[in-house]
Amino acid sequence: MKPVFKFDPAPSATEGAGESLEALSVAMTARIVGVSAPGEERTRLEAMGLCAGRLVEVVKAGDPMIIRVLGTRIGLAAALAARVRITRNDAFPSDADRNR
Repeated sequence: MKPVFKFDPAPSATEGAGESLEALSVAMTARIVGVSAPGEERTRLEAMGLCAGRLVEVVKAGDPMIIRVLGTRIGLAAALAARVRITRNDAFPSDADRNR
């Protein structure tokens, strides 16, 4: 049986911060500023390493998009990627930043 994901349309404190992860293109990097998913979805995203302060890189754009976080590639549906709020990095990150 496939899991069913339900999203809460209510805005959270991080909803207006930054832009969504789905707005990034291939090879772009960004720092996560928050996750606006409710309950179980938020817990699942954070368990995969998508927490405030983490650096992410887009490997493949689209739906699903593939990102790299903590050296691991993760596939995310567009609906989940829209819940991750980020700020873009202007410069290519140092190797030390890649491990955060």
